[in-house]
Amino acid sequence: MIKYTTKQYHMLEALYDMIDTVSLKNKTYSDYVYLWKRQISNGIFDIKANGYPTGLITKNALKTNNPYYVKDHVYSRNTVADHLIDEYKRSPFTLEWLRDNFPKFATSIFVTQSENMMLGRLASEMSLNQLMRMEHYKAAGIELVNVPSNRVKKFPQLITEHMDQLMAPNLNKVTILDLNKVTILDCCK
Repeated sequence: MIKYTTKQYHMLEALYDMIDTVSLKNKTYSDYVYLWKRQISNGIFDIKANGYPTGLITKNALKTNNPYYVKDHVYSRNTVADHLIDEYKRSPFTLEWLRDNFPKFATSIFVTQSENMMLGRLASEMSLNQLMRMEHYKAAGIELVNVPSNRVKKFPQLITEHMDQLMAPNLNKVTILDLNKVTILDCCK
């Protein structure tokens, strides 16, 4: 399990309270829902701004030097906010569940700035299930490799089978997260 700082845990509690509040109100008019989704999306970003790096980098980003690559939030935080609200309405989850599963929703991969912009455009048209299947990366023709540095904090336990499929041939693959053995609500089953 990934450890949170005290501040991150308090922010996670606030995120949970926001999800609970908007889910239980059952108000459907767009301005109300939009404002709450925006706050939840911002909360997701505030807890871990750069996400949890998997230790993966695109082949193109590997050829550039920092600061010309960035961390891509693999799963759009707006899409994650929508998903968490919808799932909570369908079947409320606990704060403990959110604590245990939050890192999966805040996964990041090193990409070039131009790849990040392209992935953002593609992701805006996709569901969370599509994002978790890495369809935006596939559509962009992106190949992944392991970050060749021990100076980067990595969370390889967040690498999914769909990320592993994007690994460039003939490179060492890492142990992957088996989505059939973890609970990510109804995604990718």
